Amino acid sequence: QTLAIPLLWKKRKCIVTIHDLIPLARNEYNSFAQKLLFILIKKALGKATHLIVDSRHTKKDIISLIDYPEEKITVIPLGIDHSEFFDKNIKREKNTVLYVGSDQKRKNVELIIRAIALLVQEIRDIQFIKVGEAQDIKMRETLKNLSKKLKVEKHVIWKDYIEDLANEYSKATIFV
Repeated sequence: QTLAIPLLWKKRKCIVTIHDLIPLARNEYNSFAQKLLFILIKKALGKATHLIVDSRHTKKDIISLIDYPEEKITVIPLGIDHSEFFDKNIKREKNTVLYVGSDQKRKNVELIIRAIALLVQEIRDIQFIKVGEAQDIKMRETLKNLSKKLKVEKHVIWKDYIEDLANEYSKATIFV
């Protein structure tokens, strides 16, 4: 969506893919620069010939936030290669909860850690694997401190980078 910004200055046919407009939708920005960027994105997207989004929710956000014509938005859900992500030769690890993504507050990793603290009382060998580099260092520290406070730090595994993410998905019991 940031690549749509040149549409502000040069008129041309352009199809833009948008994954989400969360900062714009929530009016929550990490910095003044991000706020400026989303103001420009909002104006530029209005000039696009057509938009592709990966969810109906994002489509609704675009219609309401940008006042873009619904008929010019196509929803194409993200797909996966089942042979890659569900390798039958890889043994699933018992009682493993996998989350791949940001530590940002809006992702609610805190709730997952709190749930693990409740579940560990019944499922002693449960593991929560959080994959993804810390985009918000303060939040990462807050989450690590929470896991210590709730006495589940040995059940929470932090992996910043994984070479074979498909393998990690295949091994997980569930993912959230």
